[in-house]
Amino acid sequence: MKYKLSLSIPHYNEETNVGVTIPRIFRVFSKAKIPLEIVAVNNGSKDNTLQALKNLQKKYKNLKIVSIRENQGFGGGILAGLKRCSAEYVGFTCADEQIAAEDILKLYQTLVSRKLDIAKTNRIVRNDGSMRFLYSRLFNTMCSLLFGVYVRDINGYPVLMKKSLFESMKLYKKDWMINMEMLVKSRRLGASHGEIDVIFHKRKLGTSHIKVATLFGFFYEVLKLFVECHFLNKCRVVRKKEVL
Repeated sequence: MKYKLSLSIPHYNEETNVGVTIPRIFRVFSKAKIPLEIVAVNNGSKDNTLQALKNLQKKYKNLKIVSIRENQGFGGGILAGLKRCSAEYVGFTCADEQIAAEDILKLYQTLVSRKLDIAKTNRIVRNDGSMRFLYSRLFNTMCSLLFGVYVRDINGYPVLMKKSLFESMKLYKKDWMINMEMLVKSRRLGASHGEIDVIFHKRKLGTSHIKVATLFGFFYEVLKLFVECHFLNKCRVVRKKEVL
């Protein structure tokens, strides 16, 4: 089967979400008659996530599994899956179902209908607490000032893009800064961007892996990426004709 979209979904101790999130995404895309491939990454889980994924794979032939022994970070899990994606359009989302499957479909349809190179979401309603919302605003402001990338929600996901763009960006960040790296490099490649508004739902199952310490770490990582891009030349990209 030739897939229209391949989704990388990293899982870290998400055994309770495996049987919910993936089937709902498949169901929504199947109803829309859009062939979908999901690459589920077991990112060093200590619970029964891997076995739950294997059980689910018996039902869905378009589900691939990548298993990593030691957790590689949020970005590392995403990249492990993206490298195994086979469709013309690729992207990632999370396993916690805080973004509805219908919104993933809407984002894909926006990407294709507007002939964009990359598209992401803007979480206009958030149900993850006032402190998370405040840190997110500060993070977005800091990134905009340092990198000149003006989007409403830098860490909004899913992020979908042309596979050729993903290959040209040569992403390397294995933490939560992977979103920022994508935006910086895609801008430098002259890629066309798009956003849609979504509701960010409250997590129903499992536990969030973003803590207050993680949020403080964001600001350190922003400065680190700034140094890497402006002084160490790690964000240099080479434009390819097939990107645009």
